[in-house]
Amino acid sequence: MTSRDELRNRILGFGEKSMRKNYFGTLKQTGEELHRFRVLLNKTSEMIFVADAQTGIVTDMNDSARFCLGIDNTSEFNILNHLKEFFRDLDYPGSEGFSFLLNTKDPVFVSPKDIPFELSISFETYNERNYAVIVLKDISHRLKVENEKEQLRQQLFQSQKMEAMGQLAGGIAHDFNNILTGIIGHASLAATEINSAENLEEYINQILKDAQRAAALVNQILAFSRKQVLKTQFITVNTLVSDMIKLLDRLIGEKVQILNDLKTEDHSLNVDITLIQSVILNIVINARDAMPSGGIVAISSEYDFSSKTATILIADTGNGIPVDISSRIFEPFFTTKGASGGNGLGLATSWGIVKQHGGSLDFTSEVGKGTTFRISLPYVETEKSISAGPGNSCEIHVCHDELNILLVEDDSSVAKIIMKLLSKWGCNIFFASDPDEAIQLFRTNSVDLVISDIVMPGMTGVEMMETINTIRKVPVLFMSGYSDLEIASMLENNPECSFIAKPFTPAQFNEKMNQVLVDFQTENYGK
Repeated sequence: MTSRDELRNRILGFGEKSMRKNYFGTLKQTGEELHRFRVLLNKTSEMIFVADAQTGIVTDMNDSARFCLGIDNTSEFNILNHLKEFFRDLDYPGSEGFSFLLNTKDPVFVSPKDIPFELSISFETYNERNYAVIVLKDISHRLKVENEKEQLRQQLFQSQKMEAMGQLAGGIAHDFNNILTGIIGHASLAATEINSAENLEEYINQILKDAQRAAALVNQILAFSRKQVLKTQFITVNTLVSDMIKLLDRLIGEKVQILNDLKTEDHSLNVDITLIQSVILNIVINARDAMPSGGIVAISSEYDFSSKTATILIADTGNGIPVDISSRIFEPFFTTKGASGGNGLGLATSWGIVKQHGGSLDFTSEVGKGTTFRISLPYVETEKSISAGPGNSCEIHVCHDELNILLVEDDSSVAKIIMKLLSKWGCNIFFASDPDEAIQLFRTNSVDLVISDIVMPGMTGVEMMETINTIRKVPVLFMSGYSDLEIASMLENNPECSFIAKPFTPAQFNEKMNQVLVDFQTENYGK
């Protein structure tokens, strides 16, 4: 071998060694990276699988997956079979590969061991083979934290609800105690001066006024809780508001100007006119109080035809509602007017009235610029409409002389005053303190009218009426301190029954008696 050949071989050998040295370095670096990647993969708590996308045979998995499933050899492990067991409630027959997982919208499922998991899946192609990379994450801890947060939220809500109930109870007790003080005081004075007519009439009139205040307070509470009986009538938005504006002009004083910005377009509402007008009145009075130096109240209307909603907007140019109290203005007994400015039930009552009509009451406000309230109510496709003013009601006169009445009432005080009224009107009275006694009296006596409480122990007045009707049909006047909407709506379509809410005046009671007697006569014997 020549020296030239020897030199060439040495150079080639040196090159091969250099290449091997370079390869070894690259391989070593790659191996270290793979090792670090494998360590990281095995340290993560998620279960990670790499599987053939068609067959489901696992080609690789991390330690978390091996530990959870209790397997070492992946060659015969088919992840599809296990996942289909996890998703056994899904309808996956006929699906190929992992396609059944792609059809479910909820990534959270519960394993056969009742462990909640969150699943994610992605697909990769390597050497012309498709692989599925499945990651299963145990979310037990996360769900536990979320449940604890929800429990805390519920506890906070319950605490706030109890605080609101305490505020409501305190406000009711305060107002009722004031009313009762007046009633008790004037009744005591009347009792001591019973033989002197000089001041007796004044005391009795004041007792009546205080009692009416108590009844009005109860009605406000019922309106807030949406439990009062609605007396609905058809009326157009423009008629309702225009008639109200005439009244408002006289009430709010000369400093405040009322603007009528109603649309010419008009739709009918089926509402309790008096209650909806009270909502408008309350909002306008609040607007007036927010403008002590005067201002403008603009009342307008708008319609949403997609939801068939009519909205009455009441906008003022007052001071606006501060942000720190804006979330509280619908709370019962919350007021910014001081001790003599109101009981704080106005907006809470208005909110309840509008909600009971199937509508909504909300507002927008900017401090220094004013407030706009929005009363949204469903409108009806009808041409029927009436004036909001006094109707031409014809008075019904029925002679009560010798009328046989069965009175059923478990409250002795109420029974006593009703019997005095009926006796004064010339009626014959059969009295029962419970429904069973009333049924026996009805069987053995001729009865022209039944007057009954609704809520009584053992049997309700409605159940008693059903039994009485099997014996003989007779007109029934129900009365109750509960304004139960279901009972009232049931009686509304029954011409043989009528309902009056306690408390009532003798005149109101007499009118209801006349009404039910005439309705029964008309229904059964013609006009």
